[in-house]
Amino acid sequence: MLAALLGTLLYLQWVERKVIAHIQVRPGPYRVGPHVFAADRGCDQLMTKEDSSPPYVNKPLYLAAPFIAMTMALLSISVIPFGPTIEVAGYRTWMQLTI
Repeated sequence: MLAALLGTLLYLQWVERKVIAHIQVRPGPYRVGPHVFAADRGCDQLMTKEDSSPPYVNKPLYLAAPFIAMTMALLSISVIPFGPTIEVAGYRTWMQLTI
């Protein structure tokens, strides 16, 4: 069962990559043909040789920016209750992050 599932997923990923390559008219997979993974592997290796950040940035802030953005987005839903009020040790509390 596992082999059938993994084989199906492998085939579907190959089809998806080929279809997306044709839609985007990417020359690499077009020229390579059925060996799409080999062409993409070469592109991936070239991507790792580049710098991951621009040269003149505040590096700690640059690396923390995605976490700050996600925190601010999730804070907006922290007041929405996700359950009923419960009583713990004689205190009623709301099932939400803030009041």
